[in-house]
Amino acid sequence: MTTKQLLAITSLLKPENYVSIRELQKSPTKSLQTSWFKIIVNNWKPMWLFLSMKEFEKMQEEMQLLQDKQYLKDIEEAREEKEEYSREHVVKMFDLNV
Repeated sequence: MTTKQLLAITSLLKPENYVSIRELQKSPTKSLQTSWFKIIVNNWKPMWLFLSMKEFEKMQEEMQLLQDKQYLKDIEEAREEKEEYSREHVVKMFDLNV
């Protein structure tokens, strides 16, 4: 498991990412505004997942990309490639103004 994956899992476990049905009914705006996602629970059992619209759109885009066979092939080829590039080389290669 990578560090990034571990951090993502750890962020799910933070108490501020959970909201009960009762809290949600009392104050929906306040309950959902503090994070890009919330796990909505009923008696501390996860029932629903709330995502911000921005995150939902990013997820949809990623799912569309993952359905593209050429895109997946390109990813596999890139993973097999062992050559490394410096930041300066990448900026120059793609003509980025960074």
